[in-house]
Amino acid sequence: MRRRGAETTILSALLLVGLCGAVHAQRGYTGAGPYLGIGPAGGFAAFQGDALQGFGDSVGFNARGGYRFNDFLAVEGLYEYMDDFGTSVFVNNHQVGHVDLYTNSFSLLGKVILPTGTRLEPFLDGGVGFLNANANANLTTRNLNASGGESDTEFAGRVGAGLDVWITDHIAAYVDSAYVMPTSTLSNLRYFSLGGGIKYSFAPPPEAPAPAPVAPAPAAARPAPPTTKKIVLRGVHFDFDKATIRADARPVLDAAIATLKQDPAVVVIAEGYTDNVGTDAYNLKLSRRRAQAVREYLIAGGISARRISAEGFGESHPVASNDTADGRAQNRRVELRVRGD
Repeated sequence: MRRRGAETTILSALLLVGLCGAVHAQRGYTGAGPYLGIGPAGGFAAFQGDALQGFGDSVGFNARGGYRFNDFLAVEGLYEYMDDFGTSVFVNNHQVGHVDLYTNSFSLLGKVILPTGTRLEPFLDGGVGFLNANANANLTTRNLNASGGESDTEFAGRVGAGLDVWITDHIAAYVDSAYVMPTSTLSNLRYFSLGGGIKYSFAPPPEAPAPAPVAPAPAAARPAPPTTKKIVLRGVHFDFDKATIRADARPVLDAAIATLKQDPAVVVIAEGYTDNVGTDAYNLKLSRRRAQAVREYLIAGGISARRISAEGFGESHPVASNDTADGRAQNRRVELRVRGD
């Protein structure tokens, strides 16, 4: 019971840290890419039949690495070690020995992620791998003092569910639970696992823009008036389901950088939009990523980060009909609005 309490305390603390960090993070999941994670694990054994009973809880650790393909799918390799599912051996109500059981589990899992439009992402996973069990027995009676061990490895299935809590763009706390069962008769062993930890996503950052060319302004050129209500980024559109700055949009963004440099007092909001394909929650998240991509481009071009914020509005406020491909392409856009106007 003490082990189970310690394991529950550790995993609860990890989840609490993740939730607190998510409140202050500007956004969560960054994009497709590899990730690694490690943390504590615990579990309790269950045996089919009556041959082995009374095994206690176990505490160990888990290490995992995988690749996330998109908002919904990932593949993951998992190693999990459980330390000592132990039980005492009694004869005529007298303890005569102890049996220790250690397990190593290697699994290849498929993950289905359930986007919520927030930094909390529940998931389901399942797959197959190997379960290695090592048993050591020590027996002591008046006429006998013996010890021995046995090891066996079998194919095993694993199904489970869990939750990722994104603390920053690349760091998440996770918890998951699973049921592990060999495909054959490995002492009829089954066990339930509860794991958690911290994982880091190596998803690449947004593509850094090329330095904006410095061209002399014409003698008769006049700076843009600071009272402009909105700087429309004409031509800054995005491919379907993408938040990547396209090459044909860079000249337009470079012109916006030059305009903002002419009046350092102007503070703007990058407003992202989508077409109407997809759910409201998904489109809201995609529009925020598009607005953030434009914000990071302007910052890389020399505009102070304090002068630019990013907001997403999903599929609201279309500028063209979503009934045609051309109209939907126009609606996948980002605009700049002067704050306070």
